[in-house]
Amino acid sequence: MTGRPSSFTQEIADEICARVVQSDYGLEQVCEEDDMPSARTVFRWLAAKEHESFRQQYARAKELQGHVQADRGTRDALQATDAGLGRLKFDARKWQASKLASRVYGDKVALTGADGGAVQFERIERRIVDPMVSEKPGLSRPSEAKSPNTVD
Repeated sequence: MTGRPSSFTQEIADEICARVVQSDYGLEQVCEEDDMPSARTVFRWLAAKEHESFRQQYARAKELQGHVQADRGTRDALQATDAGLGRLKFDARKWQASKLASRVYGDKVALTGADGGAVQFERIERRIVDPMVSEKPGLSRPSEAKSPNTVD
């Protein structure tokens, strides 16, 4: 019987990841090809507990795709004959790279205090909350609160 594969094999997983790395788009585009399983099938595999290694492999493939997109963005910008179009292509690939390989291409976020110095804490408070006690006066348990739909 021929057709789309629907059973997980490591060989199919390897091919999916290899194609995702080289794709400009991602899994949906890869799964449009006749020799690949449907995207729905692959998402099911990614969600299954027994395919943890595939989930990690796919995450790494998406990160590598970010590096490929960054390289292609630079190439597009350098080869562009129209400055506006080159900039648009570069920005689109740069944005995609920043999402897929955020540790390398993403915005760096720094937590600083006033004037760029260290964060100063004025007070650290620890509160232990009992979920069975309401903070509303007169109510000791949440079950005693009346629903807005309750009629007296």
